[in-house]
Amino acid sequence: MPISTTYPPLYTISHPPPTLSKVAGSLPGNEETLLLFSADRIPFRIPTHQLATASTAFLSSSSLNRAGQRQLRFSDPRIETSSILNPFSELILDAGLTSPTLLKLNVATATGLVRFLQKWDCPGLLRLALACMHHGYTAGAVKSWVIFMAACVAEDADIVASMLNDPRHGGWKREGLSKAADDLTLDIDVRGYPFEWWAMVPAGFQWAVGKAMTYGDKYPQSVRGRGDVFRELLKAAKA
Repeated sequence: MPISTTYPPLYTISHPPPTLSKVAGSLPGNEETLLLFSADRIPFRIPTHQLATASTAFLSSSSLNRAGQRQLRFSDPRIETSSILNPFSELILDAGLTSPTLLKLNVATATGLVRFLQKWDCPGLLRLALACMHHGYTAGAVKSWVIFMAACVAEDADIVASMLNDPRHGGWKREGLSKAADDLTLDIDVRGYPFEWWAMVPAGFQWAVGKAMTYGDKYPQSVRGRGDVFRELLKAAKA
């Protein structure tokens, strides 16, 4: 049965209002900074010390402009727009602790942030971003499918396994997520998501998730143990 086509496009560049078209961040005047330009040409000023602790890739890829300001221009319209750099800047400046942006991400921006952090070799920030989103999910602020897909793209087996084991997911019909399998009530099921979401997930991880979902039946109370099955399948996929 065909998957519903009512989803928004996977990648949408969110153009900020004019009030955001300025350098982001309130910083001391003597703080050495790196000026980051998003693919949609929005500037973000980030302290070099914090960028250096996140990854060596930012400073090594930057250059000096005529005014002597170190800068880095991004070009990938899929994962380097201001809609991705907004949560990234909040994450790196405030550790995501007071960031409302991380609690409002959709699948496109959540997975885009993951892929951005992977591309720029920021393993610590990636773990922090997932932890913040997962905390938001447990508090009811982040949709289950947002953190689930972010964790799949990041290959975070712990988060994925815990969510596969969780019998509380019952949002398909309530949220109108999918009409591909009307008899299902789970909001985490491979048949309910657009294929382009799954195309971002590495093949072995994708196989383990899909195979684990065949265990049990359609009732939410029967999903316990799927996370454990997933872990075993993932080991086999990596062997």
